[in-house]
Amino acid sequence: MVRRIPGACERDDRHRRSPDGGRDRSSLLATRPRLSFLFLLLSLLASPVAPANDTVARSLCDTPPHEEVCPVAPKDNTDFDASFIYLNLEKNAQDPFDIFSWQTFVALNWPANEAGAPLGEPIGTHPNRPRVWQSYGQPGELFGFAPEDEPCRSGAAEEVATGQILQFNGKPLIDRDLNYIVFDTRLNGHIERYVVANGLDSAEGQRRFREAGKAVDFPRGHYEEKLARTGGALGSIAIKTSWKIMDADASGEAVRYYTVDGRIAVPAARSETGEALCVKTRLALLGMHIMHRTESGNGGDWIWSTFEHVDVAPIADNSLDPNNILGELFTGGCRAESVESQRYVLFNPDCKDCATNAISPAEWKWFEDAPHARGHATRGEFGTQVVRCWKIFESTARVNEVWHARLRDTVWSNYRLISTQWRGAPGSRLFPNGEVPRFLTNVTLETYDQFSHGGTCMGCHAKAVTAAGQNANFSFLLSKAR
Repeated sequence: MVRRIPGACERDDRHRRSPDGGRDRSSLLATRPRLSFLFLLLSLLASPVAPANDTVARSLCDTPPHEEVCPVAPKDNTDFDASFIYLNLEKNAQDPFDIFSWQTFVALNWPANEAGAPLGEPIGTHPNRPRVWQSYGQPGELFGFAPEDEPCRSGAAEEVATGQILQFNGKPLIDRDLNYIVFDTRLNGHIERYVVANGLDSAEGQRRFREAGKAVDFPRGHYEEKLARTGGALGSIAIKTSWKIMDADASGEAVRYYTVDGRIAVPAARSETGEALCVKTRLALLGMHIMHRTESGNGGDWIWSTFEHVDVAPIADNSLDPNNILGELFTGGCRAESVESQRYVLFNPDCKDCATNAISPAEWKWFEDAPHARGHATRGEFGTQVVRCWKIFESTARVNEVWHARLRDTVWSNYRLISTQWRGAPGSRLFPNGEVPRFLTNVTLETYDQFSHGGTCMGCHAKAVTAAGQNANFSFLLSKAR
C-alpha cells in the first residue's frame, strides 16, 4: 500500500493548511511507508530553508487580525496530526512549529492583571506588571516547599521567589559578573488540576494511581473546529526560566531585559555564613523553556520551545547543524575564538584558554552580598565560559526576524527562539524518540549537556517517572511528590 507523506508537516492535501489559513501548495511525496535508511538519514540531515516572510507575518496571532502580535496562545498546532509518519522531507517543515512557539511565548509574556488575564494593551506597555505566566503555580504549591524556602515565600505578585539555585543536573552556573544564575518552574492550571484530581500530589496517591492501572496523561490542547481553529481549550503548559542577578550599577544594561524583583532562598549548606539566606535582588530573564501539550501530532506529544536572550552566549566557531548525527560530538569542545568585543552574560573573551561548558570542580557556596559567587571563580576572575554548540536553523532565524520587527522597541525583541522540538518520526537508533531537530538544549538551563547524545528535550524527558516509578508522560514534575 502506498501512503502519501507530505513531508514533515504531515497532512494530506485535503486538510492541510498553511500558517496563513490557505492551502499549502508544497509538493507531496508519494512513497512507501518504509523508506530506505539512507534516504531517511539524508533527509534528516538537511536543514530547513528560510520561510517566506510574508507567510510568517500573516501568522503573528492565532486569531484575527493575524498580522499583529497578540495575547492569544495557540491551543494546538493543526499543521500536523497523528495520521502520518513525520519525515523531514519538506524544506519548510519547521515553520509551523516555530510560529507556534513564538505565538505561545508572546502570549505568556503579555502584561497581566492580578488574576493572570492579559491586559488589553500592547505587550510593550506596563513593564512593571506581572506577565501571564507569573499567575501559574510553582511545583512547591502542589508538593510542598522545602523548609528553607519558606522565609522567601511572601512578596508581591510581580516578584519571583525561587529556591532553585542549580540546574537539573545539580550543578551551578556562574555568570561573567561572578553571580549565580537561578531558576524558576511554573505550571498552568490544567496541570495543577489534573495532578490534584488524580491524587498525584503525593507518593501514596501515585502508588494507588499505578495499582489502578491508570496511565499519566496530562491534558492536551485542542480546537473544537480544527480547520477553523475555533473553540476548544488550552492544554498543559510547563515553563522553566533562568535569571541573572542584576548589579546595582547595571541600570543601563537592565533596559535590554525583562526584569523583576526577586527573592532567592539559599539553604544553610550552600551559604558561606553557614546560615540560610534570603537574597533580595533584581532579576533579569535570560532563558525560557516551554513544554506545551497538544492533541495533534504523533501520539499527542508535547511541543518543546526554547528561547534565550541574544546576549547570553556566542555560537561556536565550530558549531554543528542540530540534525547532525554523524561522528563524535564536538571533539575538543566548542570554540568561540572569533568573539572579541560583544559583552555576553556567560562568556568572557579575555579568558582565552578557559574550557567551555565545563563544570567547576570547586565546592561552591553563596556569599551573602554580591557578587555571590566570587569565591568560586575560575582563576579568581572568570565565571562559567559558555558557548552555544548548536547552530540555529536558517528558517528559525528568519522567523525570529519577523517577530523581532513586530516587537521592536520592547525588551522582547532581545529574546530569540533557538528551536522547537517535536516528534517527527518513529524512534530509531539515531533518533531514539523521533525528535526533530535531533538536538536541542537551552544553554542557560542545560549548559553542560550539549556534548551528549542525550542533549535533546524529548530524550531527556522520556526518562521521567513518577515517585511510584511509573512513566510520567515526559514530565519530571511528579517525581517531586512525597
